[in-house]
Amino acid sequence: MSEEQNNDGKAKVSVITDADCELILDDEIIATVQKDKTKQVFVERGEHLFFARSTEFMQIKEEIEKTIDDLSFKYSLRIKIEDKLQPLREEIRKKEEEEQRLREEEERIRKEEKIKQAVRRLVRNQPAHPKTLTGHSDNVKSVSWSPDGKYLASGAEDETVIIWDAKSGEKLQTLEGHSWSVYSVCWSPDGKYLASGAKDGSVIIWDAKSGQRLKTWIGHSWSVYSVCWSPDGKYLASGAGDKTVKIWDAKSGEILNSLKGHSGIVNSVSWSPDGRYLASGSEDKTVIIWDAKSGEILKSLEGHSNFVRSVSWSPDGKYLASGSDDYTLIIWDAKSGQKLKTLEGHSYDVWSVCWSPDGKYLASGAGGWVDLERLGELFIWDANSGKRLKTFEGHSYCVNSVCWSPDGKYLASGSSDQTVIIWDANSGKRLKTLGGHSSGVRSVCWSPDGKYLASGSSDKTVIIWDANSVAKLKTLEGHSDNVESVSWSPDGKYLASGSEDKTIVIWDAISGAKLKTLKGHYRRVYSVSWSPDGKYLASGADDETVIIWDANSGEIIKTLEGHFHYVRSVCWSPDGKYLASGAHYASIIIWDAKSGEKLKSLEGDSWYVKSVCWSPDGKYLASGAKDLVDKEYVNELFIWDANSGQILQALEGHSNDVTSVCWSPDGKYLASGSADYTIIIWDANSRAKLQTLKGHSHHVTSVSWSPDGRYLASGSADTTVKIWDAE
Repeated sequence: MSEEQNNDGKAKVSVITDADCELILDDEIIATVQKDKTKQVFVERGEHLFFARSTEFMQIKEEIEKTIDDLSFKYSLRIKIEDKLQPLREEIRKKEEEEQRLREEEERIRKEEKIKQAVRRLVRNQPAHPKTLTGHSDNVKSVSWSPDGKYLASGAEDETVIIWDAKSGEKLQTLEGHSWSVYSVCWSPDGKYLASGAKDGSVIIWDAKSGQRLKTWIGHSWSVYSVCWSPDGKYLASGAGDKTVKIWDAKSGEILNSLKGHSGIVNSVSWSPDGRYLASGSEDKTVIIWDAKSGEILKSLEGHSNFVRSVSWSPDGKYLASGSDDYTLIIWDAKSGQKLKTLEGHSYDVWSVCWSPDGKYLASGAGGWVDLERLGELFIWDANSGKRLKTFEGHSYCVNSVCWSPDGKYLASGSSDQTVIIWDANSGKRLKTLGGHSSGVRSVCWSPDGKYLASGSSDKTVIIWDANSVAKLKTLEGHSDNVESVSWSPDGKYLASGSEDKTIVIWDAISGAKLKTLKGHYRRVYSVSWSPDGKYLASGADDETVIIWDANSGEIIKTLEGHFHYVRSVCWSPDGKYLASGAHYASIIIWDAKSGEKLKSLEGDSWYVKSVCWSPDGKYLASGAKDLVDKEYVNELFIWDANSGQILQALEGHSNDVTSVCWSPDGKYLASGSADYTIIIWDANSRAKLQTLKGHSHHVTSVSWSPDGRYLASGSADTTVKIWDAE
């Protein structure tokens, strides 16, 4: 039996079964609601109200109360219950007035936020960050990882819950069922269910796989700000604006206990790892530890000077962390209740705290308004020393929720800027994975304006992505075999793709239409490259040739012969005068693009060359190769003097084939991708290895810098494209 009880404890609706309910006043049944096959009928002393069969009992209760409060109702009944309902009606009136005031205030703030956001974007001309998950239309209030780390759930003030693929960032499902802002989401320990709490006072249990709403629980008389599953999944705790914590039977939906002890709104609830205790944080500035079984208050922790927004148990259950509007975090000894550390550093209200799975670190999210400018903060702290280790910059407003992935490698944050960001917890880099191909990604390339990414795959398709929202815009189908290379025309209007089907296809990048199919190679095409003026295309293939094509007519202008094995890479010099091509068996050739004459053959000890790339100033060439030294393979990145043909440096760092090399637009850095699953960023001047990027689970086949040099895209045989923050 579930029950909705008003604040004064006198009037309540008691749901007997799924078929009927009763309105009870001081233990006297004054109204009955019954269901038959066609409708619900409310019967009260001769008066009848009719409801649709789908009407929720909460709506019925509200209609009953309106009827009782109606002056046209029978005078004798009104006299009888007038004294009993007068305090209730007065409290409801005040509550409705306060809710209306809050709604108007929220609407005012929301409008101001949208205006300021629009102005800032116009002034700065900056789109949303490409490493964010966008899909909500209002403030994101809560994020939660699934137990296996494969999915993320987020709840927002747009009244929805979204389930995301944590690896690809793809929006899998949008769950609709709440009638007001969703404040909290939480996965069940087995990952089968999601619980959400909302401003409409309800808790909803969802089937995480199908997205179906399984149960709606009504028990709180005010907004539900926090929901949390017990470690064994048998119970759910909820904290609300009615100042109570409720413990629900997760199977039946029955309220097992209603914990009263706070004198303010309960903003956060958290179970201890062993399930024996509950912690709750409140706007009365305290944290209470409860005995989950008996409901007894064990300790009331006092130390914050403002509202407590979030509480979190350490994985070993020895400590509690709390975040507050006093800009601080406090770490408490859960057994003694002693305040161990106060972590200071935030400049705004702390909205969320979360322990890392190993208990070594704490993450905290904060934010607010300062001088009419909204700001967000995300910190990682050393839980032992209390020292702030990292500051993550990326959100433009309050960070309302932070959550570690189960393996501790990533951190997810949800913000009032309407976005969810997935962070690499170790480096602090914002990492985004684009999933859409069904087989290995062979090539990636940025559009000249940096707004789009193209990827070619062994699934025979080319995908065009929005680099800002990471949405898949178009899937280009036309090849009959693996797509090995993609290249944008300099004006961004066209895409060229080379394939193992021996053809090159030119696509309209806007419409996705296939414009031309170029046939001339008689074996697999591994590389395509546009000339800087966009008039010509160069292609390299397994037939040991390089072909220069007229991009407009599709005619072959020249066939360059000189290699003695597969040509794996072609690249135009920045001025368009020369072509470089790399092939198996130690061969890099520089060609005169106009005459087709072989100008230089750059010979080293390389067993084969998989990638060549000119520096932006045209003075140098970089090549990725595998060498055979003393009967052992060595994987190297070579830098050549393009004029003399001399090797300037051999960079060693990869443990397998160097499959792709790319200079940054300013020429200061080199990126190399390898079959060892990593990407290395090198200082092009000193030749020092600056950073090794790890995240792919298979060979890295292609790397490409964004035109502004801020991001690096990589494609891999693991079927994904990743965007890395290169700064």
